[in-house]
Amino acid sequence: MDREIKTSFIPKQPAVKSRPATKREGGGLFFVGSIFLLVVAGLFYGGIFGYQSILASQINRSCPSDDPRNIDGCGLKESIEKVSNSIDQNLLVRFKRVDAKLNAADMLVGRHVTINGFLNDLSGNVLHTIRFTNFEFKGDEILMAGVAEGYDDIALQSDVFAEDRGVLGFIFSDLNLDDEGKVVFNLSLSLDPETTSYDSYLNTNSLENI
Repeated sequence: MDREIKTSFIPKQPAVKSRPATKREGGGLFFVGSIFLLVVAGLFYGGIFGYQSILASQINRSCPSDDPRNIDGCGLKESIEKVSNSIDQNLLVRFKRVDAKLNAADMLVGRHVTINGFLNDLSGNVLHTIRFTNFEFKGDEILMAGVAEGYDDIALQSDVFAEDRGVLGFIFSDLNLDDEGKVVFNLSLSLDPETTSYDSYLNTNSLENI
Protein backbone atom coordinates (compact mmCIF):
# COMPACT_ATOMS: atom_id res chain seq x y z
CA MET A 1 0.00 0.00 0.00
CA ASP A 2 1.49 3.21 -1.05
CA ARG A 3 1.93 5.85 1.53
CA GLU A 4 0.36 9.17 0.74
CA ILE A 5 2.72 12.09 0.81
CA LYS A 6 1.05 15.14 2.29
CA THR A 7 2.26 18.45 1.09
CA SER A 8 1.26 21.93 2.19
CA PHE A 9 2.07 25.32 0.74
CA ILE A 10 1.16 27.15 3.93
CA PRO A 11 4.29 27.95 5.97
CA LYS A 12 4.21 26.64 9.47
CA GLN A 13 5.83 29.83 10.82
CA PRO A 14 4.70 33.38 10.00
CA ALA A 15 6.96 35.23 7.63
CA VAL A 16 8.82 38.22 9.09
CA LYS A 17 8.27 41.36 7.06
CA SER A 18 11.36 43.55 6.59
CA ARG A 19 10.92 47.21 7.54
CA PRO A 20 12.18 49.91 5.21
CA ALA A 21 15.23 51.74 6.51
CA THR A 22 14.37 55.16 7.95
CA LYS A 23 16.40 58.14 6.87
CA ARG A 24 18.36 59.94 9.53
CA GLU A 25 17.06 63.50 9.08
CA GLY A 26 18.95 64.92 12.07
CA GLY A 27 22.35 64.17 10.61
CA GLY A 28 21.41 65.75 7.30
CA LEU A 29 20.32 69.04 8.88
CA PHE A 30 23.50 69.24 10.94
CA PHE A 31 25.60 68.71 7.84
CA VAL A 32 23.71 71.41 5.90
CA GLY A 33 24.02 73.85 8.83
CA SER A 34 27.76 73.20 9.07
CA ILE A 35 28.21 73.88 5.38
CA PHE A 36 26.21 77.12 5.68
CA LEU A 37 28.30 78.37 8.61
CA LEU A 38 31.48 77.49 6.77
CA VAL A 39 30.37 79.47 3.73
CA VAL A 40 29.39 82.49 5.86
CA ALA A 41 32.71 82.42 7.69
CA GLY A 42 34.58 82.20 4.40
CA LEU A 43 32.71 85.20 3.01
CA PHE A 44 33.33 87.19 6.19
CA TYR A 45 37.08 86.59 6.27
CA GLY A 46 37.25 87.08 2.52
CA GLY A 47 35.58 90.47 2.92
CA ILE A 48 38.04 91.47 5.65
CA PHE A 49 40.98 90.45 3.53
CA GLY A 50 39.60 92.35 0.55
CA TYR A 51 39.01 95.49 2.63
CA GLN A 52 42.55 95.36 4.01
CA SER A 53 43.89 95.02 0.49
CA ILE A 54 41.91 98.09 -0.63
CA LEU A 55 43.18 100.14 2.32
CA ALA A 56 46.77 99.08 1.68
CA SER A 57 46.39 100.06 -1.96
CA GLN A 58 45.02 103.48 -1.09
CA ILE A 59 47.77 104.14 1.46
CA ASN A 60 50.73 102.94 -0.58
CA ARG A 61 49.57 104.02 -4.06
CA SER A 62 52.30 105.86 -5.97
CA CYS A 63 51.80 109.39 -7.20
CA PRO A 64 51.18 109.68 -10.96
CA SER A 65 52.81 113.12 -11.01
CA ASP A 66 56.34 114.12 -10.03
CA ASP A 67 55.21 117.64 -9.21
CA PRO A 68 55.85 118.09 -5.44
CA ARG A 69 52.79 120.37 -5.18
CA ASN A 70 50.39 118.01 -6.99
CA ILE A 71 48.90 115.28 -4.80
CA ASP A 72 46.03 114.28 -7.09
CA GLY A 73 45.85 110.50 -7.34
CA CYS A 74 48.53 109.98 -4.69
CA GLY A 75 48.22 107.48 -1.91
CA LEU A 76 47.91 108.67 1.67
CA LYS A 77 51.56 107.99 2.49
CA GLU A 78 53.04 109.92 -0.44
CA SER A 79 50.46 112.70 -0.06
CA ILE A 80 51.61 113.31 3.52
CA GLU A 81 55.25 113.27 2.43
CA LYS A 82 54.61 115.81 -0.34
CA VAL A 83 52.66 118.14 1.96
CA SER A 84 55.32 117.88 4.68
CA ASN A 85 58.09 118.66 2.22
CA SER A 86 56.20 121.63 0.78
CA ILE A 87 55.82 123.35 4.18
CA ASP A 88 58.33 126.07 4.86
CA GLN A 89 60.22 124.85 7.91
CA ASN A 90 61.25 128.38 8.91
CA LEU A 91 57.62 129.46 8.83
CA LEU A 92 56.70 126.44 10.92
CA VAL A 93 59.30 127.42 13.53
CA ARG A 94 57.85 130.93 13.65
CA PHE A 95 54.37 129.55 14.17
CA LYS A 96 55.63 127.43 17.06
CA ARG A 97 57.24 130.46 18.69
CA VAL A 98 54.07 132.51 18.33
CA ASP A 99 52.04 129.65 19.81
CA ALA A 100 54.41 129.45 22.79
CA LYS A 101 54.10 133.22 23.37
CA LEU A 102 50.32 133.06 23.20
CA ASN A 103 50.24 130.22 25.71
CA ALA A 104 52.54 132.17 28.05
CA ALA A 105 50.36 135.28 27.73
CA ASP A 106 47.23 133.23 28.42
CA MET A 107 48.89 131.79 31.52
CA LEU A 108 49.85 135.27 32.77
CA VAL A 109 46.33 136.57 32.21
CA GLY A 110 44.91 133.60 34.10
CA ARG A 111 47.19 134.31 37.08
CA HIS A 112 46.74 138.09 37.02
CA VAL A 113 44.38 139.58 39.59
CA THR A 114 42.46 142.82 39.59
CA ILE A 115 40.03 144.54 41.96
CA ASN A 116 38.48 146.83 39.37
CA GLY A 117 35.27 144.82 39.38
CA PHE A 118 35.10 144.82 43.18
CA LEU A 119 35.71 148.57 43.35
CA ASN A 120 32.90 149.17 40.87
CA ASP A 121 30.56 147.12 43.05
CA LEU A 122 31.86 148.73 46.25
CA SER A 123 31.08 152.23 45.01
CA GLY A 124 27.43 151.27 44.65
CA ASN A 125 27.16 149.18 47.82
CA VAL A 126 28.69 151.50 50.43
CA LEU A 127 26.23 153.56 52.42
CA HIS A 128 26.49 157.33 52.08
CA THR A 129 26.92 157.54 55.85
CA ILE A 130 30.19 155.59 55.67
CA ARG A 131 33.48 156.72 54.19
CA PHE A 132 36.80 154.93 54.01
CA THR A 133 40.08 156.59 54.96
CA ASN A 134 42.55 153.82 54.16
CA PHE A 135 42.71 151.00 51.61
CA GLU A 136 45.15 148.08 51.23
CA PHE A 137 44.93 145.09 48.90
CA LYS A 138 46.68 141.81 49.78
CA GLY A 139 45.92 138.94 47.44
CA ASP A 140 42.28 137.98 48.03
CA GLU A 141 42.02 140.15 51.16
CA ILE A 142 41.24 143.86 51.44
CA LEU A 143 42.05 145.87 54.56
CA MET A 144 40.30 149.19 55.04
CA ALA A 145 39.80 151.82 57.72
CA GLY A 146 36.77 154.07 57.80
CA VAL A 147 34.37 156.31 59.63
CA ALA A 148 30.63 155.80 60.11
CA GLU A 149 27.97 158.15 61.41
CA GLY A 150 26.89 155.58 63.97
CA TYR A 151 26.82 151.92 64.95
CA ASP A 152 23.54 151.40 63.10
CA ASP A 153 25.26 152.35 59.85
CA ILE A 154 27.90 149.67 60.42
CA ALA A 155 25.17 147.11 61.06
CA LEU A 156 23.40 148.06 57.82
CA GLN A 157 26.68 147.92 55.91
CA SER A 158 27.27 144.42 57.33
CA ASP A 159 23.94 143.32 55.84
CA VAL A 160 25.02 144.67 52.44
CA PHE A 161 28.31 142.75 52.53
CA ALA A 162 26.49 139.59 53.63
CA GLU A 163 24.40 139.71 50.43
CA ASP A 164 27.44 140.27 48.18
CA ARG A 165 28.42 136.99 46.50
CA GLY A 166 31.92 138.28 45.79
CA VAL A 167 32.60 138.69 49.52
CA LEU A 168 33.38 135.40 51.28
CA GLY A 169 33.75 136.97 54.70
CA PHE A 170 34.24 140.29 56.50
CA ILE A 171 35.15 141.54 59.97
CA PHE A 172 34.58 144.98 61.48
CA SER A 173 37.08 145.55 64.28
CA ASP A 174 38.56 148.26 66.55
CA LEU A 175 35.31 150.19 66.76
CA ASN A 176 35.76 153.48 68.68
CA LEU A 177 34.26 156.94 68.87
CA ASP A 178 36.29 159.88 67.59
CA ASP A 179 36.18 163.46 68.93
CA GLU A 180 33.09 164.19 66.82
CA GLY A 181 31.17 161.19 68.13
CA LYS A 182 31.50 159.22 64.91
CA VAL A 183 32.50 155.57 64.82
CA VAL A 184 35.95 154.74 63.49
CA PHE A 185 36.63 151.15 62.49
CA ASN A 186 38.85 148.74 60.65
CA LEU A 187 37.41 146.37 58.06
CA SER A 188 38.82 143.15 56.63
CA LEU A 189 37.21 141.66 53.52
CA SER A 190 37.91 138.21 52.06
CA LEU A 191 37.07 138.08 48.36
CA ASP A 192 36.09 135.21 46.10
CA PRO A 193 39.06 134.45 43.76
CA GLU A 194 36.64 134.68 40.85
CA THR A 195 35.99 138.30 41.82
CA THR A 196 39.67 139.22 41.53
CA SER A 197 40.35 137.16 38.39
CA TYR A 198 41.48 139.41 35.55
CA ASP A 199 40.24 136.92 33.00
CA SER A 200 36.75 136.93 34.52
CA TYR A 201 36.82 140.73 34.64
CA LEU A 202 37.63 140.92 30.92
CA ASN A 203 34.91 138.43 30.04
CA THR A 204 32.31 140.25 32.15
CA ASN A 205 33.10 143.63 30.60
CA SER A 206 33.12 142.14 27.09
CA LEU A 207 29.62 140.75 27.60
CA GLU A 208 28.38 144.08 28.97
CA ASN A 209 29.68 145.89 25.87
CA ILE A 210 27.87 143.59 23.45
